[in-house]
Amino acid sequence: MEKKNNIKSIFIAIITVIFIGALVGGGTYAYWTWQTTTEQRTPVTFTISKPNFTIVGDNLSSNTLAPTQSCYYPASTGHVQHTLAGRATVTAENNTSASMRATITLKGSLTTASGRTLQSSGSNSAANIHWAIKEVASAGTDFSTSNCSGTTGSTYSTGTFSGKTANGQYSDITTSISFDVAPGLGSPVTKYYQVYVWIDSDYTHTNYGNTNDDPMQGLTINMTFSESSLFTQDLS
Repeated sequence: MEKKNNIKSIFIAIITVIFIGALVGGGTYAYWTWQTTTEQRTPVTFTISKPNFTIVGDNLSSNTLAPTQSCYYPASTGHVQHTLAGRATVTAENNTSASMRATITLKGSLTTASGRTLQSSGSNSAANIHWAIKEVASAGTDFSTSNCSGTTGSTYSTGTFSGKTANGQYSDITTSISFDVAPGLGSPVTKYYQVYVWIDSDYTHTNYGNTNDDPMQGLTINMTFSESSLFTQDLS
């Protein structure tokens, strides 16, 4: 029998299940555009057993993006898509005898085009690139501005890429998203999430003469769920 004060933690990694990507390209010396040259798609299903934890990411396509005052500004007649949005379904089943908690961590990377440098903080930097994740009612819930804004807590979390250097290496992004799963085989808990990425309208850049040195030109942004996410349990 374990001593009462003996605490054990079960750590189960959440494997990458959803990919958000954008590629900056094109544009003129008067302004810049942010766009993909091809669709970025990653249909993924992954399951870990005993206890069970499954996350399914929908296919995701990226289109032309630009700085925006709205965290969700989709494509429509007369303008380009300004933000990226994706979905994930999380199912957790606790096969043990004590409650467990799922805590979600994201992972992101920035890669600039050759010869360009994006600062990690300050004005006109990675701090102008935002992310948000929110729990929604169903897998088919429409993307909306109300779903990429809110009050930080266990069902909504947001932040920026501030402090992330544009070196192409992934780094963990802490979120406040978590939920408890009561014990009981055959009683799974299912949660639905939307993930957003956008550049705020405070970002500006001016090119002079024949030199286009905007660091957002040719920038690639990747976002996934991190292996550092946890499904943990304390036994006392």
